[in-house]
Amino acid sequence: MKLLVLLTLCGSAAIAKDLGQYGPVYPVIEDSLKQTLIEKAFQMEQSGELEMMQDNMKKQTQNYLENPTPVKRITKTQKERTFYVDPSVILDDPIVDETGKVLVAKGSKINPLDTIDFDHALYFIDGTDEAQIEWVLDDANPSDTIVLVKGSVRQLMDEYKLMVYFDQGGSLTQSLNINQVPARVTSEKGWLKVDEEKL
Repeated sequence: MKLLVLLTLCGSAAIAKDLGQYGPVYPVIEDSLKQTLIEKAFQMEQSGELEMMQDNMKKQTQNYLENPTPVKRITKTQKERTFYVDPSVILDDPIVDETGKVLVAKGSKINPLDTIDFDHALYFIDGTDEAQIEWVLDDANPSDTIVLVKGSVRQLMDEYKLMVYFDQGGSLTQSLNINQVPARVTSEKGWLKVDEEKL
C-alpha cells in the first residue's frame, strides 16, 4: 500500500512540466485594510459623499425619534371597558442590606402602590387621531403623563406644549393589558384601574 502511494506521487511529479512565463510577473502586494479604509473615507470626503451619507443618517435617526414605529396590536376603542391590574411583583432574589441581612425574602409579593403615591394618571392615545388629542387635553391634569402608541412626539410637544412619551415596543400597554385607546390608568386601593374610553 505504501509502495502504491509512493509510485502515485512519483508519477504525478514525473508528468509536471515547466510551462514557461507568459507576460510580466509582479509581486503580490496587498494594502492593509486600515489604509484602504482611510483612503476610501478620504475619497468620500473629497467628493461630498461622506457628508451626504452623514446627513441621511441624521435625518433617519431624527425621523425615528420623532415618529417611532406604532404599537401594532392597539386599536381605537370600539367597546368601552374598565378593568383592574395588580402591579405586584414576586421577587426572584431577596432584598438585602449592606451587611447581607435579608430585608425581604425571595418569593415575596411586593405591591409598589403600598409604598409610593400614584396620585396622577397615565393617558395612552393615538397621536394621529385629533379626537383623542382633544380628549386628553380636556381630561388630563398638568401632572398627568401622556403616552403615545402612534404619532409624532415632537409635533405634539411643539403644538400643544405638552410633555409626551412614546410606548416603545408596546411594553407599557402590554404590561397593563391595554388593547384599545384612548385609555386612562389611575390607582385605586392598591390596584391600577384602566379605562378604555370610546369617543
